Amino acid sequence: MKALMGNGEGFTLIELIVSIAILAIIIIAFMPLFSFSFVNTFRSGNQSEAVYQNQSLLEESYSGAEAVEGVTSTELPQPLEINIDGVIVRVPGRLIEVTSDYDKNGSRVETKAFVPKE
Repeated sequence: MKALMGNGEGFTLIELIVSIAILAIIIIAFMPLFSFSFVNTFRSGNQSEAVYQNQSLLEESYSGAEAVEGVTSTELPQPLEINIDGVIVRVPGRLIEVTSDYDKNGSRVETKAFVPKE
């Protein structure tokens, strides 16, 4: 029988069970971190996609399309004032706005652009 067991060095069943239990506790402790990261990765991707879609709609509206669905264009009642080294420059124009939902929780992306009159 001693020939089968070798020189007696090795792990007992109790040591193996304890080490597996410790490893399981460590893995379980890190699981919420991984799931949270996974959810945020998808959410960020959806947000980036919504920003890209808004940008495309703004560019379409800016290029002179009459009415682009989901885009609002408002003439500003007063010119935009820009202060450049103490010199105030007034620029008349319009404000273009696009708003998109990007997840089922109601999170939104708003994109605005100022378009000067020619």
